[in-house]
Amino acid sequence: MARQTRRPEWLLQQASKASSDFGHITALAATVRDLCAQLAELHGDDATPQRGCLIEELPLGDSAAKVEFEYRAGYPSKISGPPENCYEGQDEEISVIQVLVNGTWIDADQFAQPVLDCWVQQISDQAAQNAEDRKHGEFE
Repeated sequence: MARQTRRPEWLLQQASKASSDFGHITALAATVRDLCAQLAELHGDDATPQRGCLIEELPLGDSAAKVEFEYRAGYPSKISGPPENCYEGQDEEISVIQVLVNGTWIDADQFAQPVLDCWVQQISDQAAQNAEDRKHGEFE
């Protein structure tokens, strides 16, 4: 008989314990989601470039950083044929705007010129490769 009177109490205790454990798991899951969102922000996973700009991940020392830049493709001059069909060419233009470092966007002018030159060269090389791929019908 004693066992039957204890059973409801035991069930209530177990239900209370499960509810408490579930509450802790729910709180832990919310904390993990918050930490993941903070980490994504630090990494710039949700970074949106300014209008007319692009963002690429480029090397910075032994690591990589998100680099925001403006890119304007160049084109060659056309100097033969009828004058109305001739025009001067334009050089490719690349301007590094800012760089994401440790979750903070830093103006490009805070970086040494050799670093900026390296990024510009890599952006130019990638643009040339993309143009070549388009000629051959290959896309990333």
